Amino acid sequence: APPRPSPPPLILRERPPIPPPRLPGETSENRNL
Repeated sequence: APPRPSPPPLILRERPPIPPPRLPGETSENRNL
């Protein structure tokens, strides 16, 4: 029997894309620390 196709990525559609990692020294939070 042929392999079943993988289900569509519903999790990626429901959840927003992961933001890129923040670089140290560019965010105000790191400056305050």
